[in-house]
Amino acid sequence: MIEPAPPRTDFEQVENLSRVGFFDYDPKTNHTFWDKYMHEICGLEEGSDVDKNEYFFSLVHPDDKKRALKNFQTNNAPGSENVNFKDQFRLIVDGKELVVSITGVIFKNENLEVLRNLGIVNDITKSLETQAALRESEEKMRSILDYTPDNIFSVDLDYKISYINRVAPGLTREGVIGTSVVQLVTEEDREMVKALLDKVVSEGTEEGFFTKYYGPNGIVVNYSSKVTPIFNEEKVVGATFISRDVTDQEETRSKLAESEYRFRTLVESSIDNIFTVDREWTINFINRIGSEFKREDVVGKKITDFLLPQDKEPVTKKLYEVFTKNVSAEYNTVFEYSKGRIHYSTKVSPLSEDGEVYGAVFISRDITSYTRQSEKLKEQSKELQRINQNLEQLAYVSSHDMKAPVANLKSLVRLLEEEEAISEGGLPIFEKMKKAIDQMNHTIVTLNEVFAVQSNLDLKREMTHIEEIYDDVYNSIENQITESNATVKTQFDLKKLEFPSVHLISIIQNLITNSIKYKHPDRKPEIMIKSYKEEGYSWLEVKDNGRGIDLEKYGSKVFGLFQRFDLSTEGKGIGLHIIKSIVENYGGEVMLRSKPNDGTTFIIRLD
Repeated sequence: MIEPAPPRTDFEQVENLSRVGFFDYDPKTNHTFWDKYMHEICGLEEGSDVDKNEYFFSLVHPDDKKRALKNFQTNNAPGSENVNFKDQFRLIVDGKELVVSITGVIFKNENLEVLRNLGIVNDITKSLETQAALRESEEKMRSILDYTPDNIFSVDLDYKISYINRVAPGLTREGVIGTSVVQLVTEEDREMVKALLDKVVSEGTEEGFFTKYYGPNGIVVNYSSKVTPIFNEEKVVGATFISRDVTDQEETRSKLAESEYRFRTLVESSIDNIFTVDREWTINFINRIGSEFKREDVVGKKITDFLLPQDKEPVTKKLYEVFTKNVSAEYNTVFEYSKGRIHYSTKVSPLSEDGEVYGAVFISRDITSYTRQSEKLKEQSKELQRINQNLEQLAYVSSHDMKAPVANLKSLVRLLEEEEAISEGGLPIFEKMKKAIDQMNHTIVTLNEVFAVQSNLDLKREMTHIEEIYDDVYNSIENQITESNATVKTQFDLKKLEFPSVHLISIIQNLITNSIKYKHPDRKPEIMIKSYKEEGYSWLEVKDNGRGIDLEKYGSKVFGLFQRFDLSTEGKGIGLHIIKSIVENYGGEVMLRSKPNDGTTFIIRLD
């Protein structure tokens, strides 16, 4: 006979300690008792009125159910002594798959009839997952050790290598394992390495060191190593080495140190103030300090501490953009010193890593002399502008005020001629006077033409059709073109242009008439007019086969007012001056290619 079941309070104590499910099955009454953890494992509320055996086997995975039922029936069959049983299979609980292990005992009487079936059910799902993860982790660790660029090896208390993850080319594991690690380093490092190992073993501390090892074929390799003691029950039983080949890094470090030295020399010798700040705008480096400051007066202070009140707001906005938008910025500031104010032009560039700004570098240049010179030039420019305006007004008034007296002189001369009031002896003087009056009248008329053009130089740009402008010009000077037997060809690849039509008419007309006026005496005039877009600019080109110009002799005077180089041809000497004034006023440029007897080409950039 078996002892009666223990009180339920004892079961609860066992449950709380083990956190495994307990069951007690009485075949005589067909009653099964489950503790709370058994209910939890099977997803059944306590107090549920169900056949627990039937419910339990309904949860068993279909692939495991046949085997589980067979084992249960075999274990509970009469005819054998008490049975200890153990099994493992899967359950499907609330759609999730669990793996459980069952351990128990079946008590029988002397007639070998089953009296009670007691056991525990343990959810080992997480345990199995943990074991799988551990195996995977071990495999990964082994893979890492095999493929890591570092040499990892362990030594015993005699400093002989007992494990190594990799060996250098030309060596074998068998040839390395059992060898003293001290024998692998160069002779000059052996005492140092042995002393460090003695310290690791005796004091149980970690140590790092830099040394050289004999590589394959006698090549010396630089290594950075860390040694960690291996403990067994608080007793050091060996050490683990992690060594990295730093030969290339050592060469790089040497080159970097040289590069840093050169950079620092460059920065220190720069005429600019170069300094860096962190995210809080605190200065952490500066290459030079003014005579009124010490480095400790600047480093550690915020950049805004050195700004004048009127500069703080605009500079703060610029710095905010640098740090929030990861962009560069430029600004001008003024600093107060005992000797006066100094003007600085500063460029700020962000220092960032992975797109995140962690600081900024400032490059500031003293522009005090430039600023003063610029202000002086502005004053001089204003003065020159005032003088120029006065001269233009004087010339304008003079030309207009002289028109009436010259007209009167011409009338008087005409009356004298009609009255034949000039004596034969005074006739030569009279002719010279007539010529002087005509020349004066010509000059006044020409000046008025120039003033008329200059007074209209501020016309707004408009969309102009170049072919239409050319047609208007051609119609206006068609007789002149026909009489000179000139041929005019066009190639307008650029059809439209934003330019005042009045001025474009003046440019094209002056260039065509200029080509006809200075045609070559031995050939008919041939004129080619082109418009095109190139390098983002609009171009007008007029080429002829005329007499050409000696640019070495007259190049500096070509566009001057009243400049004429061929007195055999009538002209006022203002056409090219007007063209240059118009083009340059609208931001363009006039270029000229010419040789005597080889024609002339005017190339005009109109924007």
